[in-house]
Order: sequence, then C-alpha cells, then structure tokens
Amino acid sequence: MKLDGLDGVAFEGSYLLGWSYDATSVSFDLELLILHGHPLFRPYNEDEEVGCFALATLVFPKAEKVSGIEGVKRPEYDEVLGEWRDCREIYGMTNDGDSVTIETDEDDIVVFAEAGELKYDVVQG
Repeated sequence: MKLDGLDGVAFEGSYLLGWSYDATSVSFDLELLILHGHPLFRPYNEDEEVGCFALATLVFPKAEKVSGIEGVKRPEYDEVLGEWRDCREIYGMTNDGDSVTIETDEDDIVVFAEAGELKYDVVQG
C-alpha cells in the first residue's frame, strides 16, 4: 500500500485521538511523535516533555475494509490540561502491502486500502 507523508515520524510513542469513516474512507486523528530532521521538529525540554509532537490526520480515501474500531470517535480537547485527550496509545504501524495495521494498547486497527496519506494540523475536534 502506498503511504505518503510518513518520513520523519515515529508511530511508536504516538497517540490516537479519534477516528471517523464513511462508506469509502477512514481517517485517524493523531498526535504524532516527530523525529529530529523532520520539518516540524522543534526542540523541547527533555525534563518536562517526552518528545516533539504534531497533530495530524492519517487518511485512507478508498478504504475497502477496516477492523478494530467501532462508531465514530471525535477528538476531545481537555481545557484543564491544555491538551488533546488520547483514546489509544500507538505501539507501532506495519504495512504489508495490502493492509496497514496500527498496533495500539487496545485492539489493533487494520485498514485495507489502495493508499493512505498523512496530513498535518488537520485534527477535527
């Protein structure tokens, strides 16, 4: 499967904030761990933060089949903490050519699609 926009990010240590889908597409709202060298990387205080993160949406516009999620889960912003609430921690992502598996602390999510694309700063709350 062709996936665009994944260079310089680590899915391990990132967070799933929510998801949405319709009859032909699925989108995952993410708080992604950005690696050094990525254009969005910003220095961070290692004593107070675990890394540099960016909001993004992983979109599969022609998803054929999806498992591991139910219903729609909209991202929620915690005003008290001043951050997005994660609904699942991401342990990794694998692409076997026909499908992508997002490994999480709950059920793994499997998407069968032709292609996917990562879009930054488009999390919908």
